[in-house]
Amino acid sequence: MAWGLWDQTSEMSGHLDGLALSRLRRGGIQPMTTAQGLALFDAATALGAPQPIPARLDLAALTRAGTPLLSGLTAGVPARPNAAAPVAAGGGMAARLAGLSPADREHEVLQAVQAATAVVLGHATPGDIDPERRIRDMGIDSLTALELRNRLATETGLSLPATLVFDHPTPAELARHLAGEFGDESAPDAGDPAEGIVSQFARLETALAKDGDVDDELRTYARSRLLALLDLVG
Repeated sequence: MAWGLWDQTSEMSGHLDGLALSRLRRGGIQPMTTAQGLALFDAATALGAPQPIPARLDLAALTRAGTPLLSGLTAGVPARPNAAAPVAAGGGMAARLAGLSPADREHEVLQAVQAATAVVLGHATPGDIDPERRIRDMGIDSLTALELRNRLATETGLSLPATLVFDHPTPAELARHLAGEFGDESAPDAGDPAEGIVSQFARLETALAKDGDVDDELRTYARSRLLALLDLVG
């Protein structure tokens, strides 16, 4: 059986700290008590199916997280709001920023960046996030960096690169970048998509050259995604 997460610490889960466990819960993976695990063992055994997966899942959280490997379980499941970290639709962000001055627009986006960062890093309030401190120095890793990118993409409705946190390392810089994406209310010509992807790849290479200790996992992922996009546009 491919077991899910147990509430009781074991050799397999003993390395998980509070931040890692919090990330799993946000992603829909809930810990099982011993009683629940034994009940699932009996149920899985009775099924007689090959390689059953006894696990305790929060389907609404899975829907919010959009976990690709488990997406088949969430079809038609409404994503109930997360009281700890409400995420507005991208259209909501654009509406909130419409008509604001550049300074007010940046302040509004900074609040969203601080809120998302606080959730991802397990802080109690957005005020715990120093806007001028590098996010990487706050304890973010490749997985939480991607989770933060995903949350901000949902919040803003923007298409954001996997290297977002490394391209704009502090919350203040990140907010300025995102606010700038809403700065021009006209709809510019998208231009040649290949040129845009080549530009992204060049920025990635520059960022990696300046910051040699970027996680290999994120480095490989980002490059593979950009190369795949280049193949698509020919």
